[in-house]
Amino acid sequence: MPKSSLPPPPTLGELRALPVVLNLDQTRRALGLSDSQTRERLANGTFPVSTMEPRKPGLTLRFRLADVLAALGFGPADILRELGPAPSPSSPAGDRERRDAA
Repeated sequence: MPKSSLPPPPTLGELRALPVVLNLDQTRRALGLSDSQTRERLANGTFPVSTMEPRKPGLTLRFRLADVLAALGFGPADILRELGPAPSPSSPAGDRERRDAA
């Protein structure tokens, strides 16, 4: 039986589109891990991202997107670069906001 291949890793833009709190399946896919790798790493304490709460039976595991991004090597500078430059106060939008506030 052929081994199923994992989908390609998500891009930073795809990761940024995820919610700020991820469930186990979203985290596993973002990290590029299979189900068996995920179970094994959680069991031996080598999962690359910490859960938001201590693991308890019946409690859904939740993970912070920021922690997943950090585990993948994306820092704040990478995320800001992906967002692009912030609008300057002298831009037309900035002028309109100042006019509206007056």
